[in-house]
Amino acid sequence: MSGGTWIGLDRGDADVAAAEHLAAEIIGTFGLAVSAACTHLVGAPRGHVAVSLALDGGLAVDQAAALLAGAASLGVAVSVDGDRLAFGGPGEFIDGALEAAAAHHDGTSGRAFRYLGEAAARGRVRVDDLLARSAIDRVEGLAGSVDGATEIETRDHVRPAYRDGLLTLLTTPRADGSVQPFESPTPHECSGGH
Repeated sequence: MSGGTWIGLDRGDADVAAAEHLAAEIIGTFGLAVSAACTHLVGAPRGHVAVSLALDGGLAVDQAAALLAGAASLGVAVSVDGDRLAFGGPGEFIDGALEAAAAHHDGTSGRAFRYLGEAAARGRVRVDDLLARSAIDRVEGLAGSVDGATEIETRDHVRPAYRDGLLTLLTTPRADGSVQPFESPTPHECSGGH
């Protein structure tokens, strides 16, 4: 991906919901026009969730300055067309912010919870229609191929992820011949509390 601005944000969130909430706060506070927002598992050896934002247009100098000035409790990285423009915040979170921004830019990882055409991913839709009306590039099935005429029961929860530079929705088969997104809208905690 090229010709854009990406922001990585990391405050060491242990779960996806907290990271998504952080992204919503930053987007609203700074009035950012976002074309995609993704979560990323980052930070070896202690994994946690960081966020990346792809901006539709760019980032004004005053927005960048304010964002970096407010980086006291989170790592912030701003990348323009893959080049690191600025970064700041606590040292423990800068690497995660840089990693998230780079992965989103390169299309190597990132689970999209906001993306262009997200409204087309509601209800029951055909694969062809979803691909034509959203930023999702491809739909894959865990148990075989998914053709364009296949219907997706979205459960109003479609979270594609970047794989090989493409925003990809992974699906599982349903008894009626349709498919559904692999990620459940109501994940259950495992016995370990994760």
